[in-house]
Amino acid sequence: MKRAETINFQNFMDGSYTKKRKVTNVSLLSAVTVFSPSSIFNPPPAIEAAYIGMLAIGGLLVGVAVLERVLVIFGKQDIAKDISDFVKTILPWALIGGLILFVISNPLM
Repeated sequence: MKRAETINFQNFMDGSYTKKRKVTNVSLLSAVTVFSPSSIFNPPPAIEAAYIGMLAIGGLLVGVAVLERVLVIFGKQDIAKDISDFVKTILPWALIGGLILFVISNPLM
């Protein structure tokens, strides 16, 4: 049976009876993410495919925005309005689908 430790009142009140725990560097290093340039420039095929898909979706959105702007400049507001309405309808669903595809195909998540 473990013997109970007795503490005098003065040590109890100032808290000096507690054993101080040392913080080790190992626990701090576990929160640091390893960064290497080779992981960016030479990713695994699954991650590369997901990044290419996200870049393609982003490029498509930028292209549609530029097309809308060009149509407005050339006086084709009705076509630009139709494209804008289409993008406002499809964009949320495409974004959700792209994020789901990214999460499914990314083995790091």
